Amino acid sequence: MLTPIQKIMASLAILVFAGQAHALTFAESAHNKNQSTLYGNVGFYGGEIALGVEYETEIEKSHSAGGFFRYFGGNPSAIALAGYIRIHTFKRAWDFYVSPGFGLLNGSSETVLGPNLGFGVKYQFTPRFAAGMDLTTYHYWFGNKTVVAALSGQSTLLATLQFGL
Repeated sequence: MLTPIQKIMASLAILVFAGQAHALTFAESAHNKNQSTLYGNVGFYGGEIALGVEYETEIEKSHSAGGFFRYFGGNPSAIALAGYIRIHTFKRAWDFYVSPGFGLLNGSSETVLGPNLGFGVKYQFTPRFAAGMDLTTYHYWFGNKTVVAALSGQSTLLATLQFGL
């Protein structure tokens, strides 16, 4: 016979296991079934336009690796190229993520390097299509002070369309 404490511990273990299985079911239903994903981005930073494309490949259901290319209009105009690791949390058809990364920025004939950090949310409409918002902040440590002053610490708010490959 089980003691009352053992019954409580067994019940808790069953609840935790059932909760994890339930969460995994939602994660699998929300996550696209593709190993690779292509994104299109359009948005703004500091009142200027930002356009971009991203490629992401799944490592596990909960995280992936990828990179982006973004164009920033304005004076000075610039392009960014960066890589990231994206950590996903799924709730039904919603995907919440954080993307720490590192990259370079080229503008005004200067190239600077530094980290970036993105946060986003997407809604999965079909297994191959999702739409959402992404907020990425860029910090550049090395390079010309003019380019760093113009874009370091700036954030881009982007509308994102996801296409599964």
